[in-house]
Amino acid sequence: MEIVRRIGEQKPSYRYEDFRLERKGFLSVYSFLLGGDGRRDLMDRGDAVVILPVNLARREIYMIEQPRHVKAFAATPEGRAAKDEAAKGGTVAPFELPSDAVTVLELPAGMIDPGETPAQSASRELQEETGLVVAPEALVKVAAYYPSLGGTAERMTAFMAMLADPPATGAADGDGHERITVWKMSFEEAWANVDSGRIETASSMILLRELRIMDLEGRLDARH
Repeated sequence: MEIVRRIGEQKPSYRYEDFRLERKGFLSVYSFLLGGDGRRDLMDRGDAVVILPVNLARREIYMIEQPRHVKAFAATPEGRAAKDEAAKGGTVAPFELPSDAVTVLELPAGMIDPGETPAQSASRELQEETGLVVAPEALVKVAAYYPSLGGTAERMTAFMAMLADPPATGAADGDGHERITVWKMSFEEAWANVDSGRIETASSMILLRELRIMDLEGRLDARH
């Protein structure tokens, strides 16, 4: 690698001070002083996992469809208007949206519970959300990454679950609040959903593109 440009001054060190919890909840908000650069915010909910279940023998994968209610404020005129009004300090009237406006087609995922390894969490979340059973030691780690270091310290670990044919299954009850539809589709259908924009979440795109690369390079044949 070679440096082609520098913008701003890179300091030899950064001093973190006055770290405090501003609000505790599912999404906790902290703030801290960064010496000479003012106060910064940090949103935290813990670390997470995402899993791509793959049946190599049939060239099929499994995905879930469920409501992601925050999508309303990014993808609908009503939600964006509500967000803008609230930002100005105004009162936002209730609004209602059809369920398909906030549902998302994505891979099973979830938060790592205290005391769990990422693989243990992935195995648990996969069964809770799809009924598919894969032991933690049988999961294939693809990557670990930070989805948005501009405001959150969340670390996501991505796995592939290579399923038996037929797949082993067990009870699937979610967390008691989830409303999930489980879909099975061919590799080609999944990739078409990425290309068309039907799949909108970064973690799902990352794993499905990795599957596509592995297929093009013949690495899936070696596993089958």
